[in-house]
Amino acid sequence: MTDVGGANRDLWARRAFVIALVVMAVLSTAVGVRNGIHRSQDFQWSGERLLVAHVDPWAVYLAGDPQHELILTQIPNYLAILYVLLIPLGLLSLAKANLVWALCNVGFAVVSAVLASRFYGLRGWSGVGLVCAMMIATPTRTAIGNGQQSLLVLFCWCASLLAYRLTDWRSAVAGIGYFKFTFGPPSFIYLWARGGWRPAVVSLLPAFAAVGAVWFWLTGGHDLHGLVKIALEPFRVARTGYQGAEGDPNLMSVLDTIFLRLQVNASLASVLELLAALAVSILIAWKVLQQRAGRSVQGSLAVMATMSFVLYMHHSYDGVVLLLPLCYAWRLQRETTAKWILALLAYVLYLERAIDTVQSLSAVSVWVEFVVLSAVLVLTCRLCARESDVEPARTWATRDQPVVS
Repeated sequence: MTDVGGANRDLWARRAFVIALVVMAVLSTAVGVRNGIHRSQDFQWSGERLLVAHVDPWAVYLAGDPQHELILTQIPNYLAILYVLLIPLGLLSLAKANLVWALCNVGFAVVSAVLASRFYGLRGWSGVGLVCAMMIATPTRTAIGNGQQSLLVLFCWCASLLAYRLTDWRSAVAGIGYFKFTFGPPSFIYLWARGGWRPAVVSLLPAFAAVGAVWFWLTGGHDLHGLVKIALEPFRVARTGYQGAEGDPNLMSVLDTIFLRLQVNASLASVLELLAALAVSILIAWKVLQQRAGRSVQGSLAVMATMSFVLYMHHSYDGVVLLLPLCYAWRLQRETTAKWILALLAYVLYLERAIDTVQSLSAVSVWVEFVVLSAVLVLTCRLCARESDVEPARTWATRDQPVVS
């Protein structure tokens, strides 16, 4: 006979757990929105206001910002396409813009989690739990509170790349995320590995179009030298702009710390760090992301998102892109490798910030987190490479997905 009472108890226990997750997600989101309204120190509102007034925000920063027009830590180290997207917010007052941007970030997070859960076959309780896990995660709350743009990058990826057919439109939408240009190389390499030169080149078009639009807005189309200047200024700003705390847990930052101690020239160190990250990315693309029979789109995207955060210079709030490996491991949770990925991601997304507050541990926590994230990358590559042995891989030619509930 079926144990009806036991089944009911399991159902009620699951419901109670999900309700607890929902409450935690609402509270975490509320904290992020509150901080976003009152702080949003990284939101690019002041640079946008300058651009709306026909003033080059990158040039203002590079000139030392003599009139103190760039507030808080709103350093314009982003490509022109971001400022084209933010024009409506630049027309609002700071208070209203902060509120709207905080709500936009909440929307980006929720929609990204919903799209990712559906693409990775997480339905029912698993889908609700995944959305809650996303909203509870420390990087999500921090990104909303800081007025950061990483959730917009994630949204661009989820709205375009979570598909089994790679169209020109999807490639272009993915390329919008290049405004945060440290996410550009892994995304570009992924598009090239998956679809060849066409999607990779198409992904560059929005960024180039935005440079042209800003150039025309600032110069009226009369100064061709200004076109190159506007294209390069964000990179010049990034070389001297606000970097935050040293020692972020990624390959480029770790190498930067090592080169600093070795007193390597800063410019040379930057080149070597980027080359190292690119070399590892290309190696992963060659070994894992190539378009072969049985290669999983879901796994390839998880690898791409993981390597973008682990290899390139980012801050902790950019960890929102770890949503994709989280979904992938959740789908294959019966596998030992997936269980390890979930455990390591739980440390990064929920526990690491608490450990950082312990002064005696903060000095080594960055190195621990880098090792943990590196392990996540290796394990995700391994899981992707052998997914067809675990269960039929969901390739670009396959539309059927497993349903996990």
